Amino acid sequence: MLLNGHHRWAAAIRMNLKKVPVEIVNLTQLSDIREMLGKSQNTKRATLDLDEVVFRPERDELTEKSPVIFLRHLYRENLRLGIPALFRYLNTHGYDVWVYSSEYHSLDHIRHLFLVYHVNVTGIVTGTGRKGHRRMESKEMDRLIAEKYPVTLHIDEKAVIRFENNGFEEIPLAAEGAQWSSGVIEAIGKLEK
Repeated sequence: MLLNGHHRWAAAIRMNLKKVPVEIVNLTQLSDIREMLGKSQNTKRATLDLDEVVFRPERDELTEKSPVIFLRHLYRENLRLGIPALFRYLNTHGYDVWVYSSEYHSLDHIRHLFLVYHVNVTGIVTGTGRKGHRRMESKEMDRLIAEKYPVTLHIDEKAVIRFENNGFEEIPLAAEGAQWSSGVIEAIGKLEK
């Protein structure tokens, strides 16, 4: 399925080109969710939005430095300062980490990006904002995830929210900038008590 580049594709056909460079983007499907759930180790999960929380603009000073300099040209995305430490904290405290994006990121690209930082991410859900998103499949995904994880933390810019047994508790984040991830860890500690 072509998501973008229809005119270039048509021009390539008219010019009888045998090869055309493409970027393959595999949007998350229900089968991917089932596979991710099958590989998960925990009954708690933490969710973060890739585009709004995890990734930072290119010129942002508060970004992680790439641990492998020569790979920097492969990954244009910049991680927010403290994200690898936060993800490791979540993993060691019994949480599976799930990241979501409305953008068309390749699952393999995102998975490999986090491996560069030696971070384990259980679930990667991309293309959530696409038009015509199948509602039946979305409901099934939600049901499968709810059955696996009775506890979910949602982490955003300003708060950490814990969902459990049809209720929730929210801790606003006071820390910003370089202290954001330590503020998140502190809020998680309060929610776990």
